[in-house]
Amino acid sequence: MATISEKEIKAILPFKGVLRLIDKVLEYEENTKVVVSRRISQSEPFFKGHFPGYPVMPGHLIAEAMAQACALFFKKQHLSKKKVAYFLTSSKTRFTGRVRPGDTLIITANPVKMISFAGIFRARAEVRSQVVAKGEFGIAAKEVSAK
Repeated sequence: MATISEKEIKAILPFKGVLRLIDKVLEYEENTKVVVSRRISQSEPFFKGHFPGYPVMPGHLIAEAMAQACALFFKKQHLSKKKVAYFLTSSKTRFTGRVRPGDTLIITANPVKMISFAGIFRARAEVRSQVVAKGEFGIAAKEVSAK
């Protein structure tokens, strides 16, 4: 079992600032799974408008965090530095709990099928060992050129 450093996460995922929804990798097993976390703070910008007085992390951001975990795993396994992993599809996504300020979101992503330029993954998000969301995600790779 290995992990991926914060520096490596930043190199693999091109997101910056509030769009990066993964803080750290807790566990990485080649060809098997990745487990990541994100500490949800009261100062998250989405809490200002998403249920003021009763802040809840929007479901689409939980799904995006799960997709980022899948993309991280996929790119770590398959992609060169010249390719970017894109969130392609989401299916069977279900939300079964809330994510609130102070929570730590733990996401586990497992590959279902991978080929050199795409993959299908199952992901699950938990807070305090309770599943809050799960789904299947498609990730695809695309060559990027310097501008």
